[in-house]
Amino acid sequence: GDLKIPVGVDPSECARLGQKCPPSPSVAPSGAGAIGAKPSVSPPPSAPPPEEKPAITVIIPEGQNYEPASVELVAGAILEVINKDCRPEIPKGRTYTATDGTFDSGYLACGKVFRWKANAIGTFDVKDDSGFPSVGKVVVRAP
Repeated sequence: GDLKIPVGVDPSECARLGQKCPPSPSVAPSGAGAIGAKPSVSPPPSAPPPEEKPAITVIIPEGQNYEPASVELVAGAILEVINKDCRPEIPKGRTYTATDGTFDSGYLACGKVFRWKANAIGTFDVKDDSGFPSVGKVVVRAP
């Protein structure tokens, strides 16, 4: 009788058995079409890593200085800044900017959040580029 060769078998296996191979539905990776081999299945896409929790959260309150004005954290930790100043006279929002440029939130509209991973050790003076006279300080220590 005729040998039946399954679809997707390696062509060299067909030749060894003296059979004509049926067409494969797709090109299989090396070794994937051998007799008894399991089909190649791509793993499901991995989920993005969970967002790190902030070590410290600074609030930009309505019409006031940053709360707290000075913060201290360990290098590698996350600093989070939330703008809660929703006054119409500052439509662009407020900022949380290191005077030396190490970090800059850009303009944060009402309710927006800025997150910075403290990747620089030192003491950083903070200002508000929106014209509001907020000042603060961020101290980042070695782990």
